[in-house]
Amino acid sequence: MNNKWQAHVTVAVIVEREGKFLLVEEETLASHLDVYNQPAGHVEQGETLIEAAKREALEETGFEVEPTALLGLYT
Repeated sequence: MNNKWQAHVTVAVIVEREGKFLLVEEETLASHLDVYNQPAGHVEQGETLIEAAKREALEETGFEVEPTALLGLYT
């Protein structure tokens, strides 16, 4: 049994071009309503935050992004 605590880290990407933002449409599990979010997801084992952000954006939108800034870290 592994009692070692492990963090569950999520990244989100804000992409803006010419005053427009890249969003993904998702259906909420609880209410089955469509909502719009920024591309986001969990960091996989061995990934950096930047690698995870780029992968999630590509997986969810088909766009390759290159992060240029860090907005914040929250716990």
